[in-house]
Amino acid sequence: MTRFKLTLVGLLVFQLAIAAGLFWNQQADQHAAPRGSLLSMSAAGADRLIVKDTEGNDVTLRKSGEAWQLDNLFELPADLNKVETLLSKLEKLQQDWPVTTTEESHERFEVSDEKFQRHLRIFEGDQLVVDVYLGTSPGFRSVHLRQSGDDAVYAAPLNTFDLPVDSSDWLDQSLLSIKDVSWIEGPDYRLQKEGESWRLSAKDVNHADNRSANPDAADQLSKALRNLQVTAAHEHLPDAKEVAKLPLTVGSGESLWEYEFIQSGDQFFVRRSGLAAVFAMSPATYEKIAKANFDALSAVEEPAAD
Repeated sequence: MTRFKLTLVGLLVFQLAIAAGLFWNQQADQHAAPRGSLLSMSAAGADRLIVKDTEGNDVTLRKSGEAWQLDNLFELPADLNKVETLLSKLEKLQQDWPVTTTEESHERFEVSDEKFQRHLRIFEGDQLVVDVYLGTSPGFRSVHLRQSGDDAVYAAPLNTFDLPVDSSDWLDQSLLSIKDVSWIEGPDYRLQKEGESWRLSAKDVNHADNRSANPDAADQLSKALRNLQVTAAHEHLPDAKEVAKLPLTVGSGESLWEYEFIQSGDQFFVRRSGLAAVFAMSPATYEKIAKANFDALSAVEEPAAD
């Protein structure tokens, strides 16, 4: 083979190699997942969320300063971590290939305008920045998601239980807790914090006023108030034949709060001054607070030596 023919063959091989490279690059680009965020939103900019289901339940959360509050639950504080975690997840959703792009599939995946499991809208001021429907789950920690006005349905790493439609499920469960208890006044006693110890006084004239406080019992009562959790908020106390009420006044620095702990049948509730709602609480916490009285908080007296 002459040198000229060898040169032509070499050029042909080179051209074929370039063509093959361009073809495979084009194929790879066509099969690569789309890049970028799925939702056009900023977690820091969001200031209102509305969550609905098809049963008529809905929740509205509104940002107030650095906190979030529940518009349809006495404007009580929402769980800040729960809201911020959700917004962060939504902001980080990445665009991927859709599961389907046909309108006929929307009802099957429960992401249609009429049939859905959750309808979420997020606002920045008056501007609607997110309007999505969440439906069935294609797998663990995954849910079908469709943006309003778009036929594409995606599998997003979310759960419908991240978006409850009961306002109490968004509630800051620690809103009644007192982190720094200075003194506690019950029906027949007053506990005063003095450094790392407690001083006990009797309100009942039938008791001596100079008993020492049982440090363990006093600390347990203080801890129950510091860790007080509520599970739901109600406008009214449920009807019950028997209702037991325990008043308690708690001070923290210059502030004080009036509490009323309530047993209504086999349910337990608490009210606090400054709040209109009555809150459900656990039986175990109620028991720790209700059993405290002057005798229970008194130190065990050592028997006198012979």
